[in-house]
Amino acid sequence: MVGEAIEQLLVILSTWTPGECLVLELSAHSPSDLKDWFMELIFASDETDHSRINDPLPKWHDPGHGWANGKRFKFPPEAAMWRLFDEITPTLSKACPHVSVGTSLIIRRQLRRHLNAWALRQILHRLYQLKDSKYEPWGFSNNQGAETKKTEGIVANRFASHSRTSVELSLAFMVDAQYFFSSCKSGWMWERLRSLALTSPVLRDPEMDPKMIAKIDGLLYQAGLTAVRMPALQTMVLWNGGCDNACAFIYQAAGRGPRITWRSSWPFVISSPVEKLPVEVVYPRSLWQIRREFNAFRESLPVLPDGS
Repeated sequence: MVGEAIEQLLVILSTWTPGECLVLELSAHSPSDLKDWFMELIFASDETDHSRINDPLPKWHDPGHGWANGKRFKFPPEAAMWRLFDEITPTLSKACPHVSVGTSLIIRRQLRRHLNAWALRQILHRLYQLKDSKYEPWGFSNNQGAETKKTEGIVANRFASHSRTSVELSLAFMVDAQYFFSSCKSGWMWERLRSLALTSPVLRDPEMDPKMIAKIDGLLYQAGLTAVRMPALQTMVLWNGGCDNACAFIYQAAGRGPRITWRSSWPFVISSPVEKLPVEVVYPRSLWQIRREFNAFRESLPVLPDGS
């Protein structure tokens, strides 16, 4: 049913004349989701669902499903919770057209259902003019680890290919920077790309673990090799955020001259091979300087006098 609805939409859009901007938002739910255990759920986005704001609070009453006079007194069983996050696998036929409209795709957390990698690939493959995508998946590491990695790889491959014609690209927390760079083919060039922002869970405190340090260096080195083929690049940022794990690797080719900046809330020293890469990135410019700023969180704290 979901696949039929998506395909019908794409058939209609294939007859449209391309315009400047068209945002497509994908959302789906079963009517039964609003019955029984989950009467209070809202499936529309904050921007579009204004109809219920001023409505009086309903008096849901279904003791058998944990509701009494509008209040929940019992949590849903685990099986009911998992049904709410079931996988949906919309299948598009071979006759489903590609469309030249649709510059932005949004898949919000309100969807709740899990889109498998194949379904997501089919949708992305048919949006020729896609420039921006916002995907807010629910992550469940206990049973979806392998599938999540597969999905990330497919999404990263799509955006890596699209990035060759982009001017600016930001994929924060959408795909791992490792997957993005590994999807880039050796012969690709990015003639127009001026700004690139990526995140990766690898960028975290290695806690002196040689393997983790090598992974971080490997990611930065891979980023540098790719940047060599981005002649218009002005800014590249690889970053991560979290408790005690905030950091950013920043390449800038404007202002006072090309430079690298490293900021983190934990101690880290960039390896020599990574430091040498930016010389190739900005070649043949003669003015070159590397500025590495090491701002460890503990060093930024004020020094208190003894006895304080």
